[in-house]
Amino acid sequence: MDSAPATPPCAGDAPSNGLAASPSAPTTSTSASSAASSTMNTPTVRPAKRQRPADDDVDGAVYAAAQALPPSGTISTAARPPPPSVAAPRPAPPRPAPSAASPPRTPPTPANIFGERAIPDVHRQIADFIYMTLNEHRPPLALDAPVEIEAKLGRIIDKRTGQRLALPVRSETVVVDTTELRFESDMTVAQHKAFNGVLNQLVQRGKLRYRHSKEIDVFYRKGRDDKVRVTLEGKTRQVLPGRTITKQRLASLDVYCPSAPLDYRISINLEIPTKIPTEVMPDTRERHKDRLSYTHELVQVDLTQVTIKVGPNDPNPQLSHELEVEFIDAAKAILHEKQVMDQRGPQGGSRLLENIVHLVENVRLLADKARPF
Repeated sequence: MDSAPATPPCAGDAPSNGLAASPSAPTTSTSASSAASSTMNTPTVRPAKRQRPADDDVDGAVYAAAQALPPSGTISTAARPPPPSVAAPRPAPPRPAPSAASPPRTPPTPANIFGERAIPDVHRQIADFIYMTLNEHRPPLALDAPVEIEAKLGRIIDKRTGQRLALPVRSETVVVDTTELRFESDMTVAQHKAFNGVLNQLVQRGKLRYRHSKEIDVFYRKGRDDKVRVTLEGKTRQVLPGRTITKQRLASLDVYCPSAPLDYRISINLEIPTKIPTEVMPDTRERHKDRLSYTHELVQVDLTQVTIKVGPNDPNPQLSHELEVEFIDAAKAILHEKQVMDQRGPQGGSRLLENIVHLVENVRLLADKARPF
């Protein structure tokens, strides 16, 4: 995507409002005899009584021969009537050859010796991080707490070199000690443009829904760590309802992805609604956001071009490109499922782990899509 604002899919490319109609059920053909029946009830057909073959009939000659048989236990050489003839069994018809159009069935994947699913260690580490962060918060969070759980794409930067972190590993790794590291949630213009194209293709295929918005973030500083963010509509500069908040950062976890061009960070925050301060003036620094929001299942993907201006006539605005994936309703997807797990145990039907994996897999697959184009 060039430095111009992100372009949403054109109207002709947007998905239809409704789902594609399911193919109609096959129509059962009715035989001529049943079609002629005057009722809907299926008639009961009884099998015809079997008739004995002619050879089984006991005629006078056979009866007389039977009367002439010697008593039981004796051997007689008298001629006996021949047994009735039995028709030879018909050979079974040959099996039809398998059709070339239908491939052979793939055998099921063999289960491991324990019959359990092996959870990738990165998924378990992230799930434990989210669970423990929420569990240790004091006071305990209510089920409707304004919690935000998101994953941002970017790069883990080594402060000593100014370059992307390089660890002697080949697979994604949770980074614990970040003292000498920082996370930059930015990407190149080419990567941003590629994401725009990939996500728009998914919209055209009906996989995603999208919304285009332009907003401005204005900040009021009441203290060093007390900052109020007010979000305005991009054109009218009117305050958007429910978008005046104080953001409280709870924790973050960085994941290094050596096999992908970008890393990602998991962040947990509280977005507490508040009022616009009247005792202080807003900062002159504003964040202008040109954003495409794509929604799918539990998550929303925000692809944003951010322009930071100091004053309305800033001659050198700062431009950055961001992509983040967050839960649409983190309270329902995480807080509620955490309560279910706390009450019933890990095997009690909670979907907490599955929901967290849903978030992680989306951001991880997006990180792979950021390769050079």
